[in-house]
Amino acid sequence: MTAKPESGTQIEMAQAKLMALQNIIDEYPPERVYTMAATSLFYRILPHRTYVSKLPDGQRVRACKGLKCKDRLTLYMCTNESGTDKIPITCIGKYEHPACFQVAAQKALPYLANKQALSDAGTFQRWWRTIFLPHIRGQLQENEKCLLLVENVGPCKADLLKDPTGQVQVEALPASQSSTMNFSPAAATPETLSAMQPNQANVLPQCQALEYGIIETIKRRYRYRLLQEVMDAFDEREMRRKVADAANFPVGSRGLREGNLASLADTMRLMQSIWGEVAATTITKAWNRTKLRHKPKEESIVPGGQRAKSEKRQTTREKKQLVKDLTDFLGKHEARDFTKDDGANQLEEMVEKLKNCFLYTDGEVIDTKEMMESLEEWVGLEDSQGMVSLYMEEIKNEMNIEYLTGLKEVTENCVPEAEEGEDAQIEPSTEANKDGPSDLDADTAMALASTIKSTATKLFGHGDILGELAVRLDEAADSIFHLLRKQKEVTHAKKEAEKAKDIAKAKAKARASHPPNDDAPPENAEAIIDAPEVGGELAVHHVLQDIEMAGV
Repeated sequence: MTAKPESGTQIEMAQAKLMALQNIIDEYPPERVYTMAATSLFYRILPHRTYVSKLPDGQRVRACKGLKCKDRLTLYMCTNESGTDKIPITCIGKYEHPACFQVAAQKALPYLANKQALSDAGTFQRWWRTIFLPHIRGQLQENEKCLLLVENVGPCKADLLKDPTGQVQVEALPASQSSTMNFSPAAATPETLSAMQPNQANVLPQCQALEYGIIETIKRRYRYRLLQEVMDAFDEREMRRKVADAANFPVGSRGLREGNLASLADTMRLMQSIWGEVAATTITKAWNRTKLRHKPKEESIVPGGQRAKSEKRQTTREKKQLVKDLTDFLGKHEARDFTKDDGANQLEEMVEKLKNCFLYTDGEVIDTKEMMESLEEWVGLEDSQGMVSLYMEEIKNEMNIEYLTGLKEVTENCVPEAEEGEDAQIEPSTEANKDGPSDLDADTAMALASTIKSTATKLFGHGDILGELAVRLDEAADSIFHLLRKQKEVTHAKKEAEKAKDIAKAKAKARASHPPNDDAPPENAEAIIDAPEVGGELAVHHVLQDIEMAGV
C-alpha cells in the first residue's frame, strides 16, 4: 500500500532536484560544466555461445558467473558540456601493478587499482585528487570556476569530493534507474539495494548525458575493433610469438602484439583512440537531451565550423565490415582445431570458442542475421539482464553486516590523501621510419621486428627513464606486421587489376572482330582497353596511399 506514494515522492524529489540543478548550471558556461559516469567492461571477452545464447534469466546468471573480475574493468568517463575537453578515460583494474606495464609510459590512459575492479569511495576520491583536479588546474585559470556533475551510485557520493580551493563545485545528478552497478559490493547499503531493482520502470528523468548513446557507442566500437585485431593477430600469431621470444619479451607482458590474448595495454590503446573520435557535437546533442539547461543554445556551444559526425553511421560501417571479415575468417579456419597446435595458448582457446559460437554443427557459418544478433548480445553483455542479476547477487552475498546495523559508514573505507601523482601518459607514436613497402619478405620482417623488440625490451629494463622510447620502439615493431598486411593487399590489388585488364582487352578484341552490321566499330576502342588499366592503377594507388597514411 505504501509503494506507490513512496515512488511518487521519489519522483517529486528528483524533479525538484532537477529544477534546482538547472539554476546552478545556468551560472556556468558550457565549457566549464563537466559530467562523470562509471561503467563496467569485460575487456577481453570474445563472443561465446554461453554469453550470447538466448538463455532463460537463471541460466544466464549462472553463465555470467564464469566471468572473472581479473578480466573486468570499471571505466570513469568525464567530459564537459561543449565536448571540447574530454578527460582521458580512467581504467580501474584488479591488480596494483599489472604485468603488461613494464614502465609507466606504457599506460596510454590513467589507471587505478581495486581488488574487485569496481568503484568504491576510496577509488572515487583517488580519481578526484590525482586525475580530475590536476586536469582542471592545468585547464582553467585560478579565477575560473567549474561545475562537476556526478551520480550518487553506491558509495560514490558527491559529498565525498571536496575542493580545498573552491574552484570546483560538485553536485549530484537526480536519481535515474539507468545507472549501472559498478561499485564495490562490500560498500552496499539497504538504501542502495532498494534503488537498484532491475524490474522497476524507468520513470525518473535521465540527466546523465553520457547515457544518451555515448557509453554504448564506445563499448560497441571497442568490441568491434578488439575482434578485428584478434583476427588479424591470430593469422600472424606464430611470427609474432617468434619475434617476442627472440627479443626475450617478458611472458607476463605479452598481448595481441605478441600473439596472445588482449592485455590491459591493448585495451587502453583502443579506448584512447575511440574516445578521441567522439565528436564534440555528439556530446553537445546528448547534453541537450538531458534538459539540464532551461534553454540550451546549440549554436553557442558547438565550435564554429565543426560539422557533426554521424556516430551511428560510422559504427554501422564498422559492424558491416566486421561481419564480412568474421565470415571470411571462420570460413578459412573452420576445419581445424587450433588448440592442438604446438605452442597454442589462450588465444587459440578463445578462437575455438568463437568458432563454436558462429558455426553450425556441420561446420558452415551461420547466416548474417543470426551473426548480427549474436554480436548484439555480446556488445551489450554488461547491461544484460543476467549480468544485472549477477551484480545484485554479488552485492547481497558480500554485503557487510556492519552496514546493515548502522555500525559502520560507507565513508570509513575512504583512503587518506594520496601521495602518488597521476599516472604518466604519452601520445602514441604513429610514425615509423620506413621509406617504402618494397622488398620486404616475411623472414626479413621477422628479423627486423625481433631486433627492434629486443632493443625495446632492454630499454624497458631501465624503468621510466627510457620508458617512452621503449614504447615507441615496441609500436614500431608492431607496425612491421601492419606493413606485411598492406603488402598483401597491394599484391592482391595488382592481380585484380591485371585480371580486369585482360578481361577488358578480350572483350574489346571480340567487339572489334565481330562489329555490328549497322554500326562501325566504336571510335573509343582504345579508351575501352585502357579504362580497366587506369582503374587498376587507381586501386593500387589508393592502397599505397593507405600505407603512407599508416606511417609504415
